Amino acid sequence: MPGIFGVVDERAPAAASAALARAMAQRLAVHDGLRVDLDPAPAAPAVLGRVDLGIFDTRPAPARSPDGACRLVLHGEVRGVAGGATALLSAYLADGDAALRGLSGSFALALWDGRRRRLLLVNDRFALRNVYWTADDHRLVFAPQVTALLADPRVGRALDAQAAVEFLTFQCVLRDRTLIDGIQILPPASCLVFEPGRGARVEPTWSLRYRPRPADGHPRALGAALADATSRLAGDDRVGLPLSGGLDSRTLLAAFSRRPLATITYGRRDSDDLRLGAELAARAGTDHHAIELRSGYIAREARTMVERTDGMHSCLNAHAALLRDAARVCDVVLLGNGGDCLLDGLWSGPDDASADAIATRLFGKLAIGLSPRLAPDVVDPDGPLTDAPARAARGLAAALASVDGDSAADRADAFNVVHRHRRWVLQGVPAQATHVEFRHPYYDAAVVDVALAVPAALRAERRAHVEALKILSPELARIRRQGKPFGFAVPPWRWHLHLTSTRVRDAVRWRANRAGLNPFVARPNRRSFADYDDELRQGSRALLTDVLLAPPTLDRGWWRPDGVRRVVAEHLAGRANHSTGLGVVLTLELFARAVFAEERAVAEPIKSTA
Repeated sequence: MPGIFGVVDERAPAAASAALARAMAQRLAVHDGLRVDLDPAPAAPAVLGRVDLGIFDTRPAPARSPDGACRLVLHGEVRGVAGGATALLSAYLADGDAALRGLSGSFALALWDGRRRRLLLVNDRFALRNVYWTADDHRLVFAPQVTALLADPRVGRALDAQAAVEFLTFQCVLRDRTLIDGIQILPPASCLVFEPGRGARVEPTWSLRYRPRPADGHPRALGAALADATSRLAGDDRVGLPLSGGLDSRTLLAAFSRRPLATITYGRRDSDDLRLGAELAARAGTDHHAIELRSGYIAREARTMVERTDGMHSCLNAHAALLRDAARVCDVVLLGNGGDCLLDGLWSGPDDASADAIATRLFGKLAIGLSPRLAPDVVDPDGPLTDAPARAARGLAAALASVDGDSAADRADAFNVVHRHRRWVLQGVPAQATHVEFRHPYYDAAVVDVALAVPAALRAERRAHVEALKILSPELARIRRQGKPFGFAVPPWRWHLHLTSTRVRDAVRWRANRAGLNPFVARPNRRSFADYDDELRQGSRALLTDVLLAPPTLDRGWWRPDGVRRVVAEHLAGRANHSTGLGVVLTLELFARAVFAEERAVAEPIKSTA
């Protein structure tokens, strides 16, 4: 798993810290294409290292000061810094902490300052490169993956129950928690300062806040910023663009003018995304590649997905792991992540809503994992996850209280960017980043500046984003969007008619399901690129029968055995679609088997039913 890692321990022999660093590196080097850089002569008490693909920076790590007292290791890129770690270390030696403040890009760095006896961990504005850490007053260990930290026998393996109920409810963990009590993730725009003997403190380096400007021209400014960002971020590398039938990747395709460009679409053979990806690529003149999600793909990739994302991204999103196949045609992938939070209005209520009203309404919208209706039937009331919906709601309220804004919409959207999207969507990026590097045009500083100025009315229903696409490429905007009978160039009345008819159809399907009319009304939707519902009934049903219904799961003390059996039976019989709820339960169970098992035996692969 690419990223930075290290140990600072003033009480341990240097050889012991180096041995721990090597053990972490072994867990992170998940395939032979990853390069491990470990300081061969560390400056006690710190040992720094990096696991990397060697695409952005081929120089050995860490960089050292002339006297060897200061070391810096960098993963990713800092905008405007051509010399990488060496240039950053030189700037720090000249200007001190100020050199590491206000940086933008996609990066995580660790700097041991032997002169001042302290370690600095610094990341970008959106924490696009994960750094997990655990510390006491005298010792700190950090890595890009939770399970790498578990190579340290002194790190506990107790479940963080609050994190688990948040994941169970929202499909993501909020704020800086992880599923392991005592291990935290470095928040966005942070500088962690660790001084042996005094412990660690985290200081913010930037704060996200929407500051809407009423002026016209937001879509045009957004399109221009995206065009500049995609061109600049492409550099001289072989570039790939994951292309779906949605808005984010289509807008990047419209903004990116350079050719050749490889586009990649994954989906089931009969999915809309495969058809629309091919059509969009043909119109844009790209070198297009399809990755078919074959029957059983979730079962085949589930354990890998859970391992790479530390149990905090639903294993149903196993398609993310298949982006490794893109390494055949590109070195760097432009991801569309970010457009669907920075520019997508989450709030549809009154602007003067109270904090409690915002939390209540958003809970109803964001509880997309195990539904509050099903949770009491599935979760053991005497186990660590009891009362999951109420505890998750309190976690949501706490996360909302940590962001700021002038209106309810601004606060809700800031929460969406800083907490929810980062831990929901971006949590899946490490599964994609083992074989290719990635860049995020929507998180480019200039694009972010434009997005934060867009008024809430233009963020609602992604109006500014849609208009930017229409300006960049009217032709691509007219092509039908995924799951819809029309493209993005449609009059508002037709879009609202579609939303109304969809709500009515979904309500009819839900009632028909409850009445047992599934064969006639609720046939599997073949248009989705993944179709988790059908995949769990067919090719990957062994995840339900061999994992969820197995004694280790039912006897764990987290779940009601009868409730789990009933929900699985309803899903397999087609009487209800419980795929999202089953997905989070599966993910937690697979994580528990990997981490909490007393014996670390290698699990047998789950068999898929092709």
